[in-house]
Amino acid sequence: MKTINEVLDEAKKARGLDTDYKLAKTLSVTPNYVVGFRDKTRAIDNLTACRLADIIGCDPMQVIAIVELDRAKNDEKAGFWRNFLNQRFGKSAASVALVLCLTMTAALSGFGEGSGSNLTAKVASAAEVVLALLVLTYLTLHNIQMCCQIV
Repeated sequence: MKTINEVLDEAKKARGLDTDYKLAKTLSVTPNYVVGFRDKTRAIDNLTACRLADIIGCDPMQVIAIVELDRAKNDEKAGFWRNFLNQRFGKSAASVALVLCLTMTAALSGFGEGSGSNLTAKVASAAEVVLALLVLTYLTLHNIQMCCQIV
């Protein structure tokens, strides 16, 4: 499961920043805030969580849930946020994979039918299917990578 320190480090890496001071300026907070975020003496507010999510390219609720999990004071709260993360973000890869399978089935079910179809149209149709597969495969792999990072 990703921690807030890992999120902060990922944000620095995404922006090419080498110090927490520069990250603080990017997040529009003082450097002392970032120190407080790291040592858990200061809570990250939702605005800062949304800024972090924008920088690292994920859903703001994912960062908010990571913040809440990171500062949970008991097992009940930690369990809630852990389940929230798994339910909300753990299934996205499976959903994309299902869409990929359904799209392929639909696209290939009619491929090659029709006596009047010419070869150029069939090749163009196949190229569209391959392009759609590449995009969906990329999205699936990206979502799987994101899921692995939060689990």
